[in-house]
Amino acid sequence: MFKRSIMVAASLLGTACGGGGVAEDIVPNPLEGFDCALLNCKESNTVSTDNVSPRFTITQANGRVHVDAWLSQSANLLTTLLPSPGDSLTASDGDAPPVKLRGESGNRQRWVTDFADANAQPRITVNFVRNGLVYPNVVTMPKPFSITSPVGVLQIRRSTGQFDVQFASDDLQNVTLTTDASCTRSDHSSFTSKDVLLGPQQDARDPSLFHISTLALDTALNNASVNASQNNPSLSPVASCSLTLNWKILVRGTVAPELNQHGSIVATRTVGQAASYNAGS
Repeated sequence: MFKRSIMVAASLLGTACGGGGVAEDIVPNPLEGFDCALLNCKESNTVSTDNVSPRFTITQANGRVHVDAWLSQSANLLTTLLPSPGDSLTASDGDAPPVKLRGESGNRQRWVTDFADANAQPRITVNFVRNGLVYPNVVTMPKPFSITSPVGVLQIRRSTGQFDVQFASDDLQNVTLTTDASCTRSDHSSFTSKDVLLGPQQDARDPSLFHISTLALDTALNNASVNASQNNPSLSPVASCSLTLNWKILVRGTVAPELNQHGSIVATRTVGQAASYNAGS
């Protein structure tokens, strides 16, 4: 079991560092939930300020802004810093006074807070505080965006080769696409998978239009099938799936210059799109 945990962690680390997966700062903590023996946890006050890497992600939904934070050491995602005496995390919405982040669990790995804010582009500051000195990290939420076409549940057939999605805005940068999938294989077995990474192509002439290869989708879903079955390669191919396509845009903020610049503060927005996939037609 421990060996498998190391393999999983190594896979996650490769994904987080850009090895074909989600960028390291799009997710709050790719190794959240792993034991500190694997994560090489350290007390934060044993590390110099310029080696503290913030990993802050800001999201907004239903009139609330959510702050998700953890700390690592320099560029090393396999070292999690645990805020310890003299160090803390606070956050503020706009010019409001900062509030302390609360521990998401009892292990001091992950810290969160929420603000009631329905404005289109809140400006959020997350502070690393050491012995009373405040190191602010600032980001502004990207503008809201929406899908104009297709309307309703998207019907995807492998044989079509490509499907297109049109957005209301053409001011779209750093767009990523993942899907949550509930699938049936051709032998009638089933599996579920979350955050399956896809590679949408932005149209060169119309930046509000994105193209997705159905062959690439089929490959991604079959890879997810193998991963969901403890890397068993001798599985029947995917036959059909219910999908939620998660379109995400990301804006990078400014990390305090005194902190390690491998860290990040990012704001993301996500639009979900229901879809069904048929590999046989």
